Formats: sequence, structure tokens, C-alpha cells
Amino acid sequence: MKNIQDFTYQDAMKISYKYALYRTGNVDISKEIASITAGKFVLKKIEGDIRGIKKWITLTSRNFCYEYFRDIKKKKKLKERYKEKLIIDTILEHSKIDTELHASFKKSAGKLNR
Repeated sequence: MKNIQDFTYQDAMKISYKYALYRTGNVDISKEIASITAGKFVLKKIEGDIRGIKKWITLTSRNFCYEYFRDIKKKKKLKERYKEKLIIDTILEHSKIDTELHASFKKSAGKLNR
């Protein structure tokens, strides 16, 4: 087992990356999560035994994965809202055009019947 002083940024990256890839299934997102987690590990100077450090890295990675999925869910809801609004606006616009077209047609037909 590695000595606590020898635990590096790269070690934190590996642990975080494996976990994030397992949770997200996305290589790019996993690299990003691993990079952020390892950076926090270095900046916070996490201390303790190897097991505690690995646990901290995994939990921090998990939190970033949850954040990633929350963002996806939010974006999906926004897309749905905009999609519904676009459909409603389009229907209303066509409804107005249809009404105007119908009125024009009636007027023209009335002139032809005279």
C-alpha cells in the first residue's frame, strides 16, 4: 500500500476518474470530474490514512456526478418547456392565419356570387 505522503494528484485523478466513469459512462465528463476532484484534493491538503483519503475522493466525485445529472435534468426540463411554448405559439400563429384566410376567402367568394 502507498505511503500517505506519496499520494499524488495523479493518484486522486485515477480514483476519481474510475468512479466518475462508472457513474456517468462518459469519458469526457469523467475526466472533468476527476480533474476538479483531484484539484480540490491538492488544494484542501486532505489528511488521514489512505482509506480515508480514497473515501473522500470517491464521495467528492459522487457529489460532482450528482451535480452533472441534476444539470442534465434541468436542461431537459427547459428544453421541454421551450418546446411546448414553441408548439403553442406556432399553433396560435397558424390559427390566426387560418382565421384571416377564411375571412378573406368568404369575402372573395361573396364578391364572385354577385
